[in-house]
Amino acid sequence: MAPTFCLGLYPDDTQRCALPRDRALNQAVRRAETDLAARSTFDYLDYSGYLCNDTVCPSIIGDTLVYRDGHHLTVNMSAALAPIIGADVLSLLTPEGKPATADTPARGLHPHRD
Repeated sequence: MAPTFCLGLYPDDTQRCALPRDRALNQAVRRAETDLAARSTFDYLDYSGYLCNDTVCPSIIGDTLVYRDGHHLTVNMSAALAPIIGADVLSLLTPEGKPATADTPARGLHPHRD
């Protein structure tokens, strides 16, 4: 059941709408993603720790609705995560955390060289 539908049925018991972490996060897909990243030049950024604790993935975190349907984050949750994800992406795109310039192109925007 989609979290928003569940919350509509149980507005006074939001914990009832939390999904078990092992059900919410497809472990086969996660393994495939990490295996692919390990065999490539790609970095794997995992934000599941922001959406789930060790056992469940709640439908509401603080006062923020997490999902707009069964698979997509709400605008508010996306906005809450944006500074975290943005900082991570920026650190990956710039060598040693320095802004990209014509002399120091953004990492990942040129062919990988060993």
